[in-house]
Amino acid sequence: MKKIVTLFITISIIFSHIAFAQDFNEEIIGKNFHFTQEIKNIGVNSTESVFFTVDKKWEIQDGYLNLILSKSELINEDESTLTIVVNKTPIYSTKLNETKDYKETIRIPIPKENIIQGFNEIQIKTYKRISEKPCEDDINSANWIVFHEDSFIHLDFKELKDYNSLQDFPYPYIKESDIKSSVNIIIPDDFTEGEITSSMIISGYIGRLSQFKEFTCNLLKTSNINEVKNNNLIYIGSLNSAPKEISELLTEKEKIIYLKRQF
Repeated sequence: MKKIVTLFITISIIFSHIAFAQDFNEEIIGKNFHFTQEIKNIGVNSTESVFFTVDKKWEIQDGYLNLILSKSELINEDESTLTIVVNKTPIYSTKLNETKDYKETIRIPIPKENIIQGFNEIQIKTYKRISEKPCEDDINSANWIVFHEDSFIHLDFKELKDYNSLQDFPYPYIKESDIKSSVNIIIPDDFTEGEITSSMIISGYIGRLSQFKEFTCNLLKTSNINEVKNNNLIYIGSLNSAPKEISELLTEKEKIIYLKRQF
């Protein structure tokens, strides 16, 4: 269960500047990026690329490429090589030895300094020889290698804290690391038309961003807040209508800011 409470004291999220985060979980999380398809190569030289994305809220701890491959029994180990390049920097090279195992697994560590925020590319480069005639090797159907689709890139990371600012919204409600997510929107028992409209807008917005995840959004009145206490809450309303569980989260400075806005 997530222990994050974010507070919006306003009718609409767009105009609010008050946010509060609590009990952030900094455990190390692991995620696998599987290949989308099997990669097949025939010929002497080949370069294939696979991609993954690092969220701006991740602090990378470790990573590796779990490469599952099968290759021709005719490949000459003295002449054939495999090289891995991460974001244009070579990180690993080895000979394609005489192992004849089907779906042989090679685990290749990825230095975290080579992993960047946003879009990342891993290139798998091979040089394969089965004879002393490179021109013939390049068209010989027996000179093959396959990288299977159950290969994957694994990353270990920590999710960075929410720094009490709406500039990060919809984080932490939606995280790249989540398979499913849920949000509980709280409105006053005597809610206004503006408050219920704002809750519908926020619910729809988060839902659209979560279209590829399992997403649940619940709308509750303040009298029912104990049913979902400290579980991804968004409060929409005035400070005067806020339940004690929420108003106590505000610092004195935040309360002063709110009161000044009333005049």
